Amino acid sequence: GNFVHFPQLDTAAVAASADANTLTADPLFRTTQVVTNANAAPATVPALALLNFDLPDMSTPFYAAPAAAAPLAQAQALQTALKVTSITNQYANDASITAKTDWVFSMPTRRYNVAANYAAGATQATALAAANYRLFSDLGAAGHTDDMFYPAQAGAPIATGNTAIDAAGNICVVADGQRFFDREETTGGTLPVFSPGTGTTVQFCGEVSVLAFRDTGTSVLGASVARRTVTTGTYENGWGVLTTTNGGKGLPILGSSFIKLENPSASAGKSGTYGITWPHRFAR
Repeated sequence: GNFVHFPQLDTAAVAASADANTLTADPLFRTTQVVTNANAAPATVPALALLNFDLPDMSTPFYAAPAAAAPLAQAQALQTALKVTSITNQYANDASITAKTDWVFSMPTRRYNVAANYAAGATQATALAAANYRLFSDLGAAGHTDDMFYPAQAGAPIATGNTAIDAAGNICVVADGQRFFDREETTGGTLPVFSPGTGTTVQFCGEVSVLAFRDTGTSVLGASVARRTVTTGTYENGWGVLTTTNGGKGLPILGSSFIKLENPSASAGKSGTYGITWPHRFAR
């Protein structure tokens, strides 16, 4: 095995003559097999200096011999182990028990395939418009053909890549579709609407995102940074299925549904507050 202990200090992780590419797949720290959203070599590599407290990460090789491709292979193996093609869970919004629901989606390996380069512009507007705001590692060393997150490339179906940037600067990937059912398995033809904006498809933004149901105020988890709220197109209570085939590659998603309920008459003179956590059910 490799020695992977690093002091948790803000000092350089490698000497000038050493190779950070052998330690991480994160495109912000790499100088090889990293491209911009326009599928071109970035003007400045690495985007960030690799410091000791950045390591080890989940792509740091524990067994493979030191090589620039070793972290990429480990990150690809982790993404493949986590990939899912659909997500199913329950929700409740019954007003009589003040029910609220948040669905959480975590993509812990996404940063090894695509990351936000916050130094791409002097202001948020210029950064978001810059082609090098999104940096991609080519995990499969095959022109991103095996990657779950990929930059713009010539030809369909990936002429524009599969990621976008929201107003807050989060990198987003869109679900292929969604369907919501009530508890009697009735489903309607009305497209759901997700705010902010008027999108009709679930987006997974940032490394951890939240989908709240109905309530545009304070959600179950108090999420605000990478949150969407489905305002219409769902039932009061029920379950839903999100499709995440992503061109056959799937997406590396973990998460759960968090439901908050209240009983104003739990017993004489007392009310009760309850929480339920339902792990997502996945198809792989």
